[in-house]
Amino acid sequence: MSIAIDARVLPRWRTLLLEERLVLAMAMFAAALLRTMAVFHYRIDSDEPQHLHVIWGWTHGLLQYRDLFDNHMPLFQIFYAPLLRMVGERADALIAMRLAVLPLYALMLVLTYHIALACYPRRIAFWSTVVTALFPLFLLGTTEFRTDDLWTVLWLASIAILVRGTLTSARVAAGGFALGMAAAASAKTTLLLLAICVGAGVVARVSRAGGRGRPPLHIVGIFLAAFAIPPAAIAIYFAARGAWQPFLYGVITHNIVQHFRMPRLILFPGLLLLIAILGRRVADSPRRLFLFVTAHFYAAALYCLWPLVEHEHWLPYFPLAVITLLPMFFTYRRVMAIVAVEIVLVIVAGTLWSDNTREGLAIVEQTLQLTIPGESVMDLKGETVFRPRAFFYVLEPLTKHRIRSGRIGDTIVSDILRARTMVVAEDHYNFPRLARKFLRRNFVSVGAVRVAGRILRAGESQFRIDVPAEYAIVGEKNPFAGDIDGQPYDGPKYLAAGTHTIDPPPPDRSYALLWSRAAALGFKPSGLANVVRFKRGFYAQGDHSDWRHSAVCDAGRSHRKTDSQDACSQSNR
Repeated sequence: MSIAIDARVLPRWRTLLLEERLVLAMAMFAAALLRTMAVFHYRIDSDEPQHLHVIWGWTHGLLQYRDLFDNHMPLFQIFYAPLLRMVGERADALIAMRLAVLPLYALMLVLTYHIALACYPRRIAFWSTVVTALFPLFLLGTTEFRTDDLWTVLWLASIAILVRGTLTSARVAAGGFALGMAAAASAKTTLLLLAICVGAGVVARVSRAGGRGRPPLHIVGIFLAAFAIPPAAIAIYFAARGAWQPFLYGVITHNIVQHFRMPRLILFPGLLLLIAILGRRVADSPRRLFLFVTAHFYAAALYCLWPLVEHEHWLPYFPLAVITLLPMFFTYRRVMAIVAVEIVLVIVAGTLWSDNTREGLAIVEQTLQLTIPGESVMDLKGETVFRPRAFFYVLEPLTKHRIRSGRIGDTIVSDILRARTMVVAEDHYNFPRLARKFLRRNFVSVGAVRVAGRILRAGESQFRIDVPAEYAIVGEKNPFAGDIDGQPYDGPKYLAAGTHTIDPPPPDRSYALLWSRAAALGFKPSGLANVVRFKRGFYAQGDHSDWRHSAVCDAGRSHRKTDSQDACSQSNR
C-alpha cells in the first residue's frame, strides 16, 4: 500500500523547521548576551562579597570557620581560591569572579538539556533548555557569585546521571557521589536528598503495583554510601585541623532556626496531593514520574517546611520545573511568547541598561584606599572583602536573633576599640542597637564607607570622642584656625577618648573632626557641603584617582603601626 504525499507539504515543513531552529539559536544568543550583560550591570547581592571574603581568607592561610566566620559549606570557596590569588586584591575582583561562574551557567544548561532529553522528545528538550536559560529568576540568580551556582550544577549532574541510563551500581554510585559533592557545597542538600528519596520511593511503589517487582535494596545503600563520601571528607579535614567545633557550629548549629509558618504547614498536605494527582496524569513513565515528584516535592517542602527561604534556594528547582511543566502546554507559538516575555522581564527586573554594581564595588575600592593590609574594618558580612573584620560573626538575621537571645555576645564596640578600627560600613538596620548608636556617634560617611570622626556642631566649644586616633579638622571651604585642648591647631593631632575643647567654636556645620588619613587623602564627611550624593552614601568631590600608598603611609603613622600589628594577630578572632 502506497501513501501519496503532497509535494507542497515538504517545503513548508522544512521552512518551519528551519525557522524554529533559527529562533532557538537567536534565543540562546539572547540568553548568552543578557547573562554577560548581567555580570557587569546587575546589582551586587550582600552574599557575594561575603563568599569572596571567605575565599580571601583561604588565600591568606586563614581557616574557614575557625579564623573567620562562615555559615556555608566550603567546597565553593576552596574551588575559587586559586583564581582570586591570580586576580589579586582589587576593587573589581568581584566582577572577575562573576565572569568565572559563567561556565557554571553553561553547565547548568547542558545538564538541563540532557535531563530533558532522557525523559522527553528532543524538541521539548531544546525548548526546555531555552526557557530555563531565560527564566528571569534563574538567569539573574546565577549571575551572583555564590555557592548556589556550584550547588545547582552538582544537583543537576546527580539527576542527569540517574535518569540517563539503566540504574547499574556504578551509575547509582556516581549519582550519589555527585549529590554528595553538592552537599559539600551547601548543607541545603539535605532537602534535595529527601526529595530524591521521595521521588524514588514513589516510582518503586508504582513499579510494585504494576507487577515489576521491588528494586534491590543494595542500590539504596550504594547511593547513600557514595553520597556520604564528600561531606565526610570535608568534616575529617576540619577535624584534623582542630576546627571540628567551629565547623559544626558554622554549617549546622548557627543555621538552625525553630521558626515555622503555620499557614504553610497546613498547605503542605494539599501541595503533596496536587503533586500526586498531576504526577499520575502527566508522568507516563518511571523517569518522568521520578523527575516530576522529585522536583515538585522539593519546591513544596522548601516553601512549607524550610524556616528561611531565600531566592537562591530555588535555583535547583527552576530547570526541573521547566522540564516537567512545559510539556503540559507545549506549542511552538506558546513557547515563543514565553521566551519573548522572559527577555523583557530579565531586562526590566535586572535594570540591565544601567550599571548597578557601582555601589558594591565602591565599598571595596574606598576600603582599599583608606586601609593597608592587616588593618581591620567593621562591616556586616564581609562586603569590604580584603580586610579582617573586627567582629567575628556576620551580621545577618540569624546572628541578630542569637545576639538578642544572648547566645552570641554583642562585643562589636569593644572589638572596634580593641582592633583600633577606623573604617566601618554605612549605617544599616542589621547592626545591633547599641553598636549602631556607637557608630553613628563616632563615625561619619565619606562616600561608600564611614571613618572615625564627627561633625562639629555650631557653637560647640566641647566635643566628645570614644575612638582614640589621630584626627584632623577639615572645613567646607577654609582651614580651621584656633585651639584644640588649649593648644594651637597646626595639623592632625592624636586625641584620646574623652571630652575635648575647641576654640573658637564653629559658627556653623562647616567643620568636622576626621580621621587624619582620610583627611590626607582628600575625603570629606557627608555632613559638610561640596559633596554629591552617591546613592545611599556620599562621595566627596575631587580627584581621588591618584591616591597612592605613600599618602596612606604618611597619614596616621602611629595609628597604623599598632593597628596593623593587632589586626594581623587577631585575624578576625
